Amino acid sequence: MKSFNFIGLKCHLPVLKANKILKNDQENKIFEFLCDDATAPTDFQNLAKNLNNISIEIIDKKGFYKILVKKD
Repeated sequence: MKSFNFIGLKCHLPVLKANKILKNDQENKIFEFLCDDATAPTDFQNLAKNLNNISIEIIDKKGFYKILVKKD
């Protein structure tokens, strides 16, 4: 699993960076993104809908979100 800390990045930057990582990283299948932006859950759900073969789990950690993305 590859982990990325996007805490402190605001509206749409976390999902834009994650999108680039998911498209370019052909080696890893599981990714963890840490985000504290309130729109991150919705943004990542929309990203999962737009990318093929992606599953997502969003965990509210009280102050930030732990977003697990798996490439199938």
